[in-house]
Amino acid sequence: MFNGKPGNAHGGADFLSPGGTPIHAPNDGRIVVARNLYFSGNTVVIDHGLGLFSMLAHLSVIRRAPKATT
Repeated sequence: MFNGKPGNAHGGADFLSPGGTPIHAPNDGRIVVARNLYFSGNTVVIDHGLGLFSMLAHLSVIRRAPKATT
């Protein structure tokens, strides 16, 4: 329900975890969105190339990961 009207469920999967739990990208890619969005809250969208995108939504915070050291 949104604004008193029924809507369609999204096609993604929701995974419950405690607030602040670190998450990791499902694969390499380029972040194309990292901000608070109206419907999905704190959201990160990753472009993996070839038309494949991942959307990580309802995040408690968005933080930049520390740079990897080699």
